[in-house]
Amino acid sequence: MNTSLAILALLNREFPPQKLEKSIAYLLKKRIEDHWQAYAFCIDPAEKGQTYYAGSPVLTTAFCIAAISLFQKHTLEINSQGKNIEANIYVKEILNSKLLKFEDKELTGVGSYTS
Repeated sequence: MNTSLAILALLNREFPPQKLEKSIAYLLKKRIEDHWQAYAFCIDPAEKGQTYYAGSPVLTTAFCIAAISLFQKHTLEINSQGKNIEANIYVKEILNSKLLKFEDKELTGVGSYTS
């Protein structure tokens, strides 16, 4: 979770994506099949002095996919600008994986609004 949030923050501030290859590799290494395990995202109210943390595999996976997707986008933009940065192994793995491809019509329609 922390790695994905850091990648998102850096890429949104125009940090060079090629400097984040190790971080992307780390995210991909921590993937369990097509998801990531739950990671504490926030602290829930304490009960009887016991601290509880909230998080879920779905939330962690969403942030990891968002970071990988933004990394992919920035890398492809650099390549399309004619800077000829060699596509690295991580971009190839992302492009060839099912990670960013949704076949469920209900999922692909989320966020698409017609007015």
